[in-house]
Order: sequence, then structure tokens, then C-alpha cells
Amino acid sequence: MSNFENISNRLCLVVILALGTVIASCGGGGSSSSPPSTVYGVAAAGTPIVGFAYLKDSASPAVTRGPVTIAADGSFSFNVTGLTAPFILKAEGSVGGQGVQLISASTGAGTANINPLTNIAVAAATGTTDPSSVYNNPLTHPITQANLDAAIVQIQAMLQALNTVYSATANPLNGSYSANHTGLDGILDVVSVSLNTTTGGISVVSNVTGATIGAANIGASGIAVTNTIAASEVPATTTITNLQAIGTVLSNLAATINSRGANLAAADLDPYFASDIYFGRNDGLNRANTLIRWAGNLSTLASPISGITGLALVSTDGWVYAAGTSGNATDIYTVSGTIKFADGSSLPLDALSSKFTNEGSSWKIMGNGHIAWSSVYPRVVRNTGYSGGATITVTDTTGIALDTDDNGNMGINSAVMTGPGLPPGGVTFVVTNGRLCYNNSSFCDVTYDAMDDATIGAIPDNSEYTVVYKDVSNATLETRKFTVAKRPYKKTELANGSFLGTNVTSHNMMDAHFGGTFSFTYNLPTDYVATDISSEMGFYELAGGTGSQIKVHKQLSMSGSSASMMSVAAAWTPAEAFFYTRAVDQYGRQFHTYWQFK
Repeated sequence: MSNFENISNRLCLVVILALGTVIASCGGGGSSSSPPSTVYGVAAAGTPIVGFAYLKDSASPAVTRGPVTIAADGSFSFNVTGLTAPFILKAEGSVGGQGVQLISASTGAGTANINPLTNIAVAAATGTTDPSSVYNNPLTHPITQANLDAAIVQIQAMLQALNTVYSATANPLNGSYSANHTGLDGILDVVSVSLNTTTGGISVVSNVTGATIGAANIGASGIAVTNTIAASEVPATTTITNLQAIGTVLSNLAATINSRGANLAAADLDPYFASDIYFGRNDGLNRANTLIRWAGNLSTLASPISGITGLALVSTDGWVYAAGTSGNATDIYTVSGTIKFADGSSLPLDALSSKFTNEGSSWKIMGNGHIAWSSVYPRVVRNTGYSGGATITVTDTTGIALDTDDNGNMGINSAVMTGPGLPPGGVTFVVTNGRLCYNNSSFCDVTYDAMDDATIGAIPDNSEYTVVYKDVSNATLETRKFTVAKRPYKKTELANGSFLGTNVTSHNMMDAHFGGTFSFTYNLPTDYVATDISSEMGFYELAGGTGSQIKVHKQLSMSGSSASMMSVAAAWTPAEAFFYTRAVDQYGRQFHTYWQFK
């Protein structure tokens, strides 16, 4: 899920009404004092990690603590009473739509942050290229404070030019730093530091230019710099000023939505959007239609946002505006962050928008520039089944969910989706009855599940998927990329705890309560901490989903346990109905459970 259209179609974002102050932050919120028997810190990779932290001690056999949920500001803590130091820590989750796994270490109680720099430090301190191997087998990769200290000194030397400009003095491993876009936090806002776990190569990439500005390699003597960062290549601190300004825009937008509530109109949103020439298009929609659609969706929101955390620069982009002129790359920012809700749910910032342009010295929301809406994400579908009035065996399908639509009538005749796990020629959607549907069938939203567990297991994290839109002459109109943070679940990994549980058992049409209220209870999945939950009810005049239809969406509260859905009566009698629940994990993987009524 990477855009507002995708999320709003499934009513994932129905919880923004009573907003508090939006917090624009990155890199975590610093460390407060904790008991001496605690290991604590901040888990971040440019922005706080949405996911979980683990700790493993050095006993034989090793004792593991976790998972513990990483807080909105990136903080976490472990009680290590009775455990054997040193401790190896791991953080897993997603940041800005990318899956991350980072390692850290501590030789005793106290601060132990987890970030890309600690990941490198653990590798260098143990003479490995893959720090996850240290977490998996602590006893075979002994770690000492002296080796950790030496690695940190080498990392600080590698980043010297950045440290100077951003006045960064905090030790990335055990220092305290705040989410105020200064010091170490400012550095993690504007550059990406990564480790190649096969070769031991380290790269420092500017998020402003996309260029590699520094490089190093882990060898027998620790970290050897192979490309020194030049002062001229360090992103200017004005980048931080711009991020703070964008944070103010988001805060003001939140206040507007809050004050207008159900009366929110396109005119209320207008001041926050770039003008027509700079806006271009958003998933095929022009500015006016985008405002109307946003106002319609946002006016139904109900649960408060607790903050927007982890605002950081992803890239700056050149841009071709609607009038065909090119934009200044330094005035167009793609940012990442996480929308946090009071009930514990969360969504990536791009559910609202991730692109901003500086127009008239004021940052404005701009369209994503794409000519169509598409979504690519892992999905599991559990079908409870129905046959002749009797429940049949529950079946699970798992794979890559694919969907696309020509919302703006941009002349798209087909869309071909390719990527890991999909067939070599891709999956083709063609125009059918006005919609782009799978292989010219009636299926317009499909889970491509023609892959076994071995195929699924071979799909790497952060896999790239491509969508190519073509016109009637088969000419390419646009090529679009999606990143899938985590592979789909294998069938052998699924359990009842993977799904949102409910008390729904009937398949009798009368129990669907057409034209009335359908009530149910629910409980959260237990195999992961869900980031979002919802449900949908649909009624069809003719079997197979043809003819007249009515659909009702419901966002479910993460802190609740019951809900009701009301459908409007119609002159026709439905031949069948369905009800489904949906849960989303921290990687954006969705878990659906379907009930059919006849």
C-alpha cells in the first residue's frame, strides 16, 4: 500500500477526525533514565522503526527477550535481570515502506540504540559482514566493549564531514539524541547508510541528490574508508528547515480536518494543495477531482491521530508539471513518516501524501504524478466456504495482491505487473466493462497465488515490482515501481492467530441482515501486532457479484471488541452476500477472512 487512493478504497484511513498535534520527528525520541537492570534505547533507520525489538543474552543456551513493540518515538526497553551479558539486540519492521532488520549490542545494562550505524558497529566489532549472524549465534561471535568502541570511532571518522556540519557528537550506540532534526538525528534525516551483508561494503547515500557520497569496507582491521565524504557533498542544513516546514503543513492540515469534521469540503483542503500547474495528477486524477475525493474520505474519519512520527527525507525529485515545464529538484521533497492513531493503529504517511513542493515560499501537497492507481502487496485470504447451505473446509490462499484502475480515464488499455514470484511474462490486466481486470476476466482485484511455499520463500525482502501501463496500440504510457517490504506468508506459516477472529459462523442469507444491522464481535490477531483492522459487507442482486450491489465498509477500533454494519434496503433482493475482516501487519501484509451468505 503506497498511496492514499489504495488505502481509501479499503477505508483503511478512517480514523483521523479528532486530531491532536502532529509530531514531525525522525530517529527516535532520546533515552530517559531507566533502572540499572534495564537495556533501553531508540530503534530507528532514519525514522523510528514500525515493528519489534528483541534481546538475546550470552548464556548457553542463550535466553531471548521479546518481541517488544517499538514505541512511536522509537523507544524500547528490556529488563535484563538474571541474564548474562553481553547482549545482542535486533529490531525488525518497516521504515517508509522498506523492510529493515538491524542489530546492536551492549556489554551491560544501559543505553543500546539500534540503527544502521550500530548494525555496522556489531559487524566490524566481530569481524563479520552479516551482523544478523551475531544475533543468531552470540557465543560463536564474542563481542567486547573495546571492539565496539573501536568500531564506533571508525564510524565517526567515516562520517566526519557530516558530523561537522550537523554538530553531531552523540555516540550512535549508547548516546542520547532527540527527534529534533539536529545532530545525529539530522544526519539520519538526510543520508542513508547501508551495509552489504555479503561483501561487507558500506555506502553513504545523499537523500537529496541520490548520489553515493561515501564508502567503506569491513575488513580484518575493522572499517576501512574507500571514498571519503567531501564537505561539498554534505546535504545542506536547509534540508532540515524544509522538513520542519513540511511538518507544520501537516499539523495545520490535521487541525483543519479536526475542526471541520463531517462538514469537511474540498474548499477546506484547497490551501494545502499546489496549484494546477504544479500539482499535475495523482493516480490519474487532476487537482479538482483529488480534492473532492480526499474531502469525501476524510470527512468520514472518526478516531484521533496521536501524531505523525518519523518525518524524514526520502528523495528530491525533478518533476514535469502539467504544463510541461520542469520543476527544481531542490523544491520537491518526497518524505516518509508514520501516522499514529490513538487506538494503536498506524499507517504510512503516504496515505495522506508523500510529495511536497515549495510554491510561493510555502510547502504544498502535490500529486504523485502517476496516470493510474495501482497496488501491490502480500495478502492472505482465508475462505470459510459455502456449498449447498453447508460449510465446507476452510481454504487459505497466499500470494501477491494485485489491483489497478484507470481512475482518470487516461487512455489505459492494459497494465502488466512483473516481479518476484509472478510469472516471467507478468500478470496482465486489460479493460473489461470499463475496468482493468485480470486476464480479461471479471476479476479486477486478485491475489496471485499460483506459487508454492518454495517460490514464496525465495522472494527477498524489499522486492521491487513493476507496473507498465499501455494504450490500445500497446505503446507504453508509464512505468511505475512498487517496493514490497516483506514476502507473503507461506501456507505452512499460517495459523488461526494470523487472522482477525470473529464470532461469525453462519452462512444463512437471513443472518446477513440485508437492509438492517449486522453485528459481530472480534479479537486481534495474536501472531503479530496489527497496525490496522477493518471489515466490509457486500450484497449482490445476482450470484457471482453481477447486477446491482451494495457495499458497506467499517474501520474497526484496535481497542474495541465489537462492531455493527448497517446496510441500506433496496428494491431488489440480494442473491448472495459476503462479509470479510482484514488485518494489516507492520510490513503492510494483509490477512483477509471471508464469509459467504446465500
